[in-house]
Amino acid sequence: MISFLYEVPSDLTPMQACLFAEVRRLGGTERDARRLIAHPSFQLDPTDEPIGRTELRFWYDVTRWMIKHGELITDDQSQLILAWTVHEWAEAERLGRRFGMKGRALRQSLERAHEYRQANLREWSQYQWEPQGWDWEFDDTVMGQWSFIELTSGTQLFEEGEAMHHCVACYAPDCAEGTSVIVSIRSADQRRLTVEINPRTRHLIQARGACNRNPTSKERAVIQCWMANVVRDFNPSHRCPPQADGTGNL
Repeated sequence: MISFLYEVPSDLTPMQACLFAEVRRLGGTERDARRLIAHPSFQLDPTDEPIGRTELRFWYDVTRWMIKHGELITDDQSQLILAWTVHEWAEAERLGRRFGMKGRALRQSLERAHEYRQANLREWSQYQWEPQGWDWEFDDTVMGQWSFIELTSGTQLFEEGEAMHHCVACYAPDCAEGTSVIVSIRSADQRRLTVEINPRTRHLIQARGACNRNPTSKERAVIQCWMANVVRDFNPSHRCPPQADGTGNL
């Protein structure tokens, strides 16, 4: 890997340079590296938090698959497949299952990726539901200003998914049935994260940023503050923000 660092293009950040060199070490080309770097979920930053074993395994699994099939797909197809794999991995993690690309055929993977994209474009406007009352404004001198906004219709989920490039729109039936609550977390009027809460247990199910990226340590701390003060209805005098546990979970 160190030898490939000498070949890194000058337009990459230090973090991207390390990813570039690692893709090259695995046998990939500059094209393969740039395709992976172009997707936020594949820009793993070890300086933020220790990378989880399952996340790292997923990264290497998909990277090797992309290198193997790189000559046979276009840049657009590569981004379509990457978006689909992140979705499948996130859903598998959510359900306690495993997802991998080893042994998957190119044609089948492209078909699944296109199906995933079409599902994101589906109309969900017929779904509406009542809020839990978990909207919140958070302003801290260190953490900054944050807004937590419950999404209460299929249209709002669709808009969130389009802006964040993930499949939250498909959760509309679950929200309408009362088994899921989706909240958009924003900072400086920018969408930062989409979180799912189990309204019955009031436990965090998942938190994802654009293109299904994982939250940063700062974002996890902000979520913890909201969970403690609003969702779990703890003592209002609870100090914010608490520290993340370092495992990637809240």
